[in-house]
Amino acid sequence: MAAIAEILTPSEAQVAEWMAANPALVAVSSTAEVGAYTDTSDATVVRTTKKLGYQNFRELRRSALAVSGRHRDPSKVLDHQLGQISHSDSGPKTVLRDTAQLLAQFEADLDTESWTRAVSAISRAGRVVTYGIGPSGCPAEYLSITLKRAGLRTAQLSGTGFSLADSLLDLTDNDVVILFATLRRFREIDVVLDHVAKVGATAILVSETLGEALRERVHTVLATPPATATTSDGVLMGMAVARALYLAVAAENQADAVHSMERLNTLRAEIVGGKLDSEP
Repeated sequence: MAAIAEILTPSEAQVAEWMAANPALVAVSSTAEVGAYTDTSDATVVRTTKKLGYQNFRELRRSALAVSGRHRDPSKVLDHQLGQISHSDSGPKTVLRDTAQLLAQFEADLDTESWTRAVSAISRAGRVVTYGIGPSGCPAEYLSITLKRAGLRTAQLSGTGFSLADSLLDLTDNDVVILFATLRRFREIDVVLDHVAKVGATAILVSETLGEALRERVHTVLATPPATATTSDGVLMGMAVARALYLAVAAENQADAVHSMERLNTLRAEIVGGKLDSEP
């Protein structure tokens, strides 16, 4: 993208950036639909396609389909990532560089209006419920723990299949449900969103690929940059979101958050029967 940025108009750059972030949608969309998604036009999409080096939009769609398929196949993702590490001593530097670049992209692309909406909803929630499957459960669990330490009522869900039904039984309209869904649209994601709508709860989605597809079903989308084309990982972006959300929400009522952490520390000291840290 950086190599051709100078030949793209602002509207063409907007189209190119959207297509890079949403290959699955590009693969099944027409030029008119991409124009609608990007608030441009089908003519702009056609011009962008040619400037990106494709003969026509059909060729670009085939490329997007291949990328989208790789995103959804863990073995292909791993094979692609390992191919970017030519020798052992380059591995750590490559991962760190790719992650730093993704974080910089995340900062540049952050939708501050969506972020403010998310923080406001979480701060007002009667309870914050986080949900993630597999690796996406890591940022979900982290956010649940840290928000509880900041004084909020929280619950963390990671169930699949029938066990998910038990987890959803006590969901109410005072709950805010934060779904971490990096790439794949598991059936459970739709079930959670259906139940959120049924009980009148509020949903916030953190995702690399599902934002456009699920935008109409959630209160706010916090979109993370595409990570599977690099040696980094989308879960790391989810952890960055979780950390930033925790601090932003805690800052809304700093005194309560600090007092809650003090009580936590007191309880820890009681459990160990004295000082928390061993002395040298």
